[in-house]
Amino acid sequence: MFDRCLAEKEYKQAMGMAIESMRLDVIERVVSESANEKEMLQYCYECCMQLLVNRSFKQRILKLLVALYKKVAVPDYMNMCRCLVFLDEPSSISDLFLSLLKEEVEDKTLLVFQIAFELVDNATQQFRSQVNNALPPANEDESEFNLNLAKTHKILSGIPTVELQLEFLLRNNHTDLGVLNKIKGLFEPRISVLHTATIVSNSVMHCGTTKDTFLRENLEWLSKAVAWSKFTTTAGLGVIHKGHLSEAFNVLEPYLPKPGVEASPYTEGGSLCALGLIHANHGDAKTVDYLLQQLRNLDLMFLQQDHNPAPGSLEPEKKKEIVQHGAVLGLGLAAMGTGNQDVFDELKHLCFTPKAAVAGEACGIAMGLIMLGTPTKAAEELLNFAHQTQHEKVIRSIGLGLGFTMFGLEEKADTMIESLCGDKDPVLRYGGQYTIGLAYCGTANNNAVRQLLHVAVSDVSDDVRRAAVTCLGFVMFRQPEQVPRLVALLAESYNPHVRYGAALALGIACAGTGMKEALALLDPLSKDSVPFVRQGAFIALAMVLVQVSEHAVPKVKAVRQQFMDVIGDKHQASMAKFGAILASGIIDAGGRNQTISLSSPSGHTNLSGVVGLVIFLQYWYWYPFLNFISLSLSPTAVIGVNKNLEMPNYNIKSNARPSLYSVPAQVKAPKEVVLKALPTAQLSITKKQMLRESKKKKENQNETEMEVEEKKRRRPGMFSQVCTKAIQNRRSYVTVSEHNGFWRGERKTRHRNAPPKVVSAEEAISKTIASRNNVFVHTAAAAPKKLLQAMIDHAPNVSHVTVNHLHTEGPGEYSNAEYTDNFFANCFFVAGNTRKGVRAGENAGFVPIFLSEVPDLFATGRVPIDVALLQVSPPDRHGHVSLGCSVDVSIDAAQHAKFIVAQVNPQMPRCHGHGVLHVNQIDYLVESDEPLISHEIPDDDVMDTIGRNVASLVEDRACIQLGIGSLSNSVCKHLVHHRDLGLHSEMVGDGVVDLINNGVITNRYKQVHTDVNVTSFAMGTKKLYNLLDDNLSVQMLRTSYTNNPEIVRLNKKMTAINSAIEIDVTGQVCSDSIGTKIYSGIGGQLDFVRGASQAEDGKAILALPSLTSSGISKIVPMLNPGAGVVTTRAHVHYVVTEHGIAYLWGKNLQQRAKALIDIAHPSKQEELEKQVTEAYGWTNTWMIHWQQSRDMQ
Repeated sequence: MFDRCLAEKEYKQAMGMAIESMRLDVIERVVSESANEKEMLQYCYECCMQLLVNRSFKQRILKLLVALYKKVAVPDYMNMCRCLVFLDEPSSISDLFLSLLKEEVEDKTLLVFQIAFELVDNATQQFRSQVNNALPPANEDESEFNLNLAKTHKILSGIPTVELQLEFLLRNNHTDLGVLNKIKGLFEPRISVLHTATIVSNSVMHCGTTKDTFLRENLEWLSKAVAWSKFTTTAGLGVIHKGHLSEAFNVLEPYLPKPGVEASPYTEGGSLCALGLIHANHGDAKTVDYLLQQLRNLDLMFLQQDHNPAPGSLEPEKKKEIVQHGAVLGLGLAAMGTGNQDVFDELKHLCFTPKAAVAGEACGIAMGLIMLGTPTKAAEELLNFAHQTQHEKVIRSIGLGLGFTMFGLEEKADTMIESLCGDKDPVLRYGGQYTIGLAYCGTANNNAVRQLLHVAVSDVSDDVRRAAVTCLGFVMFRQPEQVPRLVALLAESYNPHVRYGAALALGIACAGTGMKEALALLDPLSKDSVPFVRQGAFIALAMVLVQVSEHAVPKVKAVRQQFMDVIGDKHQASMAKFGAILASGIIDAGGRNQTISLSSPSGHTNLSGVVGLVIFLQYWYWYPFLNFISLSLSPTAVIGVNKNLEMPNYNIKSNARPSLYSVPAQVKAPKEVVLKALPTAQLSITKKQMLRESKKKKENQNETEMEVEEKKRRRPGMFSQVCTKAIQNRRSYVTVSEHNGFWRGERKTRHRNAPPKVVSAEEAISKTIASRNNVFVHTAAAAPKKLLQAMIDHAPNVSHVTVNHLHTEGPGEYSNAEYTDNFFANCFFVAGNTRKGVRAGENAGFVPIFLSEVPDLFATGRVPIDVALLQVSPPDRHGHVSLGCSVDVSIDAAQHAKFIVAQVNPQMPRCHGHGVLHVNQIDYLVESDEPLISHEIPDDDVMDTIGRNVASLVEDRACIQLGIGSLSNSVCKHLVHHRDLGLHSEMVGDGVVDLINNGVITNRYKQVHTDVNVTSFAMGTKKLYNLLDDNLSVQMLRTSYTNNPEIVRLNKKMTAINSAIEIDVTGQVCSDSIGTKIYSGIGGQLDFVRGASQAEDGKAILALPSLTSSGISKIVPMLNPGAGVVTTRAHVHYVVTEHGIAYLWGKNLQQRAKALIDIAHPSKQEELEKQVTEAYGWTNTWMIHWQQSRDMQ
């Protein structure tokens, strides 16, 4: 076949077969026999670099090519040097340079300069320095050889490249400060995460331009940055001045550490990191020595400081670690790829220092940067330390650092990959995925892709799966057209971490391409229901569209506007806004003159670009890593110089239309409009409330000093707080909640420039509710009766209005058959007032859903809310109203509603927690003064016995969850002798009032919300509402939080007490229907059952009478046809009736049947035994067998 191809002059086909069959002799023969040796050598080089997977064979071919290049009449020195870079032979390149320079032929001299410039783009610092050091130093002799040799040394230092790029970026800076100012005005500066994102966005927009105008013009706003945000801000100066090598120390001088001067450690650490960012991959000996000396001097510097710091200030040891973090990162960047063993050993020693987690995190990454692409003998030692240390951040950084040492080594890295990916620790497996991505970066290696895809769908850790999908982008970046097809299914995964990874893989591989297929996949991800998926999609969109004009891809304009809409949208989570702000900076990177490039112009992998993106992606764990994206940015310029390394004047003619490369229009500054202060809404009920408060104040003046002091000593403990602030004519509030020890905040703003209108109920309804609207009605006792009556009266004027609600009290006329054409009641929980309509099914329906998930319906738009009808307390002196006794999902509905109509009732208790709105967020206010709906429960002897049995299971110091009704009241009645109980419940009734007032419920031993009663809504009598009013020890929180099993399980001895309608002998529980007839709803039963079961020493209890009011057994062989299973038999633990307690968990079906029949009504037990025997096909002796077994036990 070879002979035939050569005879027919099919040289490329012969070359391809020779490469596939690994025949070097045939490759040489094909080149020698071809008519065009240069063309065949170029073809062989391209096939070798782009198609070959086996690294060792690739090296053999490149060695052959170097030999063949030397034999041809006119050698291709450029490709020869590219081969030598891959072969890591710096001495061969320096020998070639010397031979060409000594010929003193201008073309060959210019060729040396061009190759040297290319080495700056393609090779590591270590390789460049080896080439530079192998060349003889230039003498003072002004011969042409010495002048050209001096220029070669200068080019290899990297300084001319950096200076030329700086000049280009400075001259052509098109950064639009209007974008930054607009972003800054869309959120409160105290929202730290968005403040940090904006600062980083500014740094990326001005990357390499040396322009810090935005920072200088917003010093007061900038001062809001505290702690690590200040570190990130200072480090951002390194991004702005990237490559400004000659002025780096002058720019950062005010911030760098100085002996005897005590400054913020965050500023000092950030400045050292900034120094590294400026010198990234271009660090000279002076910079490296300075950073190393700073690192060594820190012990002495902080030893001299006061070891008894003032309250609130950091201890010297903590300060030292912060500065170490910055110094280590700076050192890693400046010495990147140098292989400096002394620096490596210094960092290794610091990494192994006990109690140095913050510095250790930086050390692991910095060591990898220094040894970039160079396996280290210390790898095994680092892995052993990773297994011993308890600091997750140190383990993660070591995993990444080891990945950096494997950069570009392909199959030589397989041993390390196998070690990391097979580790039991998911943090090291996380590093293993990045090791695959770095080792096979740009190779499109099938084995690497296959391994990453396997982990993406099989690993038990979400972090590992996310990393695996993300790294597909690094492996495939040379074939971006293949990536959308590769990740299409992953982008639709049920796992949000996989979807996030798919988005970033698209962004990495398709960066700067504007590829339509990538945009088509990212568009739905940018609307994902999970905030961090949207965050990743926004960043990926910016990466794909960076340096793509609106005329090349029209979608660019819509994407830019989408970012702004998200940032200003009150419904978007801070996490998504964070991504949109970063994306706004990335899409305009480097004065709109830089793009994300993982490949150099000659086709080599851009080392800095890959490293920068990998570290940038670690912002998931550590925001200071955000600035590292600057390493991946490259100027979009072709720079030409003459033999004197100066830019000549030249013109280039382009036949493309100018608009193809035009930058977006500048954002116009909004015209300043002086707004007149508008009067605050004056309500008659407000005056009444003020009179009541004045009277109450006078009465309280008679309290004794002891009582006053006692009140002062009360501490509400850790609980959700509502912080409010009014800003000019736009009101906003921040909700901050504690979750697993972290405080999470989300700003909600309703943009209105006027206070609400005080109108009649009829006017409010007529102006807001129209045909085909979706209306939400406030829950339970908070149902606004006056507004509902007005809505009924408005029925002739509307049609097909959907009324959404949970349990509501009152007539519920809108679900009556006479209003079939006007209203449809969409019930997330069914109460007595809508039960008939739901069963008829004509104008009412039931939605089976956990109450904790109802807010997602509003947030995703599956159930859009046009009008929210609420009942609230009168506004306080700051203008805030409370949703009172029903926060549940009502606060979520209000935040997503187009219009809010509120019935203001002074009898509504003012409750603390999530249910707070500013009056200016409300569109219409309707005055009302009427008692809240009361819910009195009569005594019941059977329930009293059940309550006693349930109470016997509740331990002292347990945290309880109860419902509303006779069961709840009966249980509370028998808990009066318990001690130090806690309360974390979806709802509460009158039963808890005496327990709280008598000190039975103290919440003293709760792990979450210590000292605080937590619930979501309440319904009872006046005494319950009085307890709730302005009581800091009671927090009304949204249902998505109170019912979250992950929150519930955090409290030790969590005891969930719920009721059931029917249970079969296997343990399946029906709680929402009687056969096919819907009675109530899913509620939060399973959430609390699951949470209590997983809590330490927790108990999940289900209670029910043994008989219905008609004398039918509630314990049955099988559930009635149509009955819904709310709690599965796998979830059930305790079942309680008036005849005893059955414990089902861990028992087989026969044991369960026996236990449940034992607590059934005595008159039904024999019948149940027969029915179970017949229904399940068990032998007649099964009852005897299990009775004997139990007796033996």
